[in-house]
Amino acid sequence: MSYGEETTPLAIGHRGGAGLAPENTPAAFSLSTALGLRYLESDVKLTADGQLVCFHDELLDRCTTGTGRLGEHTLAQLRQKVRVGGVEPIPTLEEALATFPDACFTVDLKDRAAIAPMARLLQRRDYAERVCVAGAWDGWLQHPASRVPHVRTALGWRSLVALISAAKAGVPPPASVVRGRFCPCAHPARSAAHPLTGARAQGPSTRGPRDRVDRG
Repeated sequence: MSYGEETTPLAIGHRGGAGLAPENTPAAFSLSTALGLRYLESDVKLTADGQLVCFHDELLDRCTTGTGRLGEHTLAQLRQKVRVGGVEPIPTLEEALATFPDACFTVDLKDRAAIAPMARLLQRRDYAERVCVAGAWDGWLQHPASRVPHVRTALGWRSLVALISAAKAGVPPPASVVRGRFCPCAHPARSAAHPLTGARAQGPSTRGPRDRVDRG
């Protein structure tokens, strides 16, 4: 399964399916895929020892048993002390990709320091073909796009603003924004799906994949 190969709208489990289980956790991913979703959105942060983990916030306080900045903890410390929603461990991105091999992931870059480790992880083609990197500035997205030939990237924030501005003005969007084919929206279940707002593939593509932009 490759990201965006379908010709129908894509239902995407926001934060893995946050309405079903603690966000960005194996439980959320599992319940979403059990419902038939094959696209999962997750955020990634970097731990103190350089591990990519599925987590949204800078701080642990809102949704876990821990406190303080996630980036000041090692993965081992998070494993030992922190549970999302009081019960679920914080998974690494690699664990999520390996545990759910039939799912595609939209991965929001929430941490600039995570860009290089992300590009290294996605050197594995079986991971890269199932990932769309999103939720970041255009320049951030250029790094994995230029180093990982099989990965997809969504519109960066600046390109997204340009696209929305052009649409409101009723004029064609800049050529630099429109690459690949745009896809329609899908939001069948607010608790388990995330809006699909259209995106592009970085670089040439004969298939014209449809990659979504996540605004949060």
